[in-house]
Amino acid sequence: MLRRFTIRQFSFYLLAIGIGIVLSFVLIEIGLRLIGVQPATYLRKFSQYHEVLGWEKKPDVEGYFQRGNVKIHEKLNSKGLRSTDYGYDKPANTYRILFLGDSFTEGYDVEFESLFTTIIENQLNKYYKDAIRIEVINAGTGGYSNDQEYLFYRLEGYKYSPDLVIMMIYPTNDVYYNAQNKYGNYSKPKFEIQNDTLILTNMPLPEPPSSESFKDLFRGLAIYQFILNNVLSKMPNVTAFLGSSGLVSVETAEMATQKGRAPASFSIYDRTYDSATDTAWTITKEILRATKKTTEKLGSDFLLFSIPDKFQIYEPNWTATQKSYKVNDTLWDRSKPEAILAEFCRKENIAYINFLDSLKSQKPETSDLYNGVHWNELGNYRAAEVLLRTIISNSYTKVKN
Repeated sequence: MLRRFTIRQFSFYLLAIGIGIVLSFVLIEIGLRLIGVQPATYLRKFSQYHEVLGWEKKPDVEGYFQRGNVKIHEKLNSKGLRSTDYGYDKPANTYRILFLGDSFTEGYDVEFESLFTTIIENQLNKYYKDAIRIEVINAGTGGYSNDQEYLFYRLEGYKYSPDLVIMMIYPTNDVYYNAQNKYGNYSKPKFEIQNDTLILTNMPLPEPPSSESFKDLFRGLAIYQFILNNVLSKMPNVTAFLGSSGLVSVETAEMATQKGRAPASFSIYDRTYDSATDTAWTITKEILRATKKTTEKLGSDFLLFSIPDKFQIYEPNWTATQKSYKVNDTLWDRSKPEAILAEFCRKENIAYINFLDSLKSQKPETSDLYNGVHWNELGNYRAAEVLLRTIISNSYTKVKN
């Protein structure tokens, strides 16, 4: 004979089961952290919605940013920049450099003191002593592509009256995302070219789905990171789907192979382009052209610096990439993006630093400048070295009236 349960008894049993599940979850979370599994921190922790840019960093926020075995302190100033808190008004006898870029420029994986923009500011002030004051404004924001960087300059960057504007382009994903209206589950600005004119097409941008706040509860857990590293890494199709819904980072989703295919953004390495990649390059070039025109119109010099992917430099990484994506030197040209940029900059009279050439000349054998995707402390130092040589040798640092 089946036992009958009252509503009260049934509710009690459900509560007991729920408490058991929660306690088990907590114990697993504690256990994973004790054995060294650490949660990762994503750009959402330090960012907020922006109707034009998609997102921007929050002002006056600080905390710890963790990815893998690297944990850094991130502090944002009153304007939401990982930079010294300079006012808009430029003091007399001061030369200002504004950096536009993505997570490389924001400085994922390094402390503020080791960030290349901080090194440049310190070294230039030491070099010029009291003859001139150098102020560097770092406007790098994780997840941005060149379209957002250009728009940031038009909305905010110009207010600092920079003497030199340096855009840090990361072709591996910038070119692709310059032609997209989404980054993961977040809307971003999208330019199109109409009648040879760059037109912003999708304003104002919608706010992120309300479900993002719920997802953030899980992204900050060691359990989430454990599943990501040990389960989803073996299920690339599932990872790619979760990336489109925002449950895993765009970077993680892109690196998930699908039947041996590389992420769509890697099409810039194809020896023969499809129409989508041609279009992405056309939009990218127009954005760079517009950035140069706008900055120079407001009295700034403009410099473009290209950031290579590590498989373009290091043979062991290239070997692993070939195996993962079923590609080879016949299908891909690892130097093609930089060659395209060099030719474009030559025609447009844009000052250009090809960091790939600088690194290849050193004949590196290991990926000692990178921690995962981004530069480590040494990578930031090498980038600062190259930029410092260019800034000093080209006499950029002249105070403009």
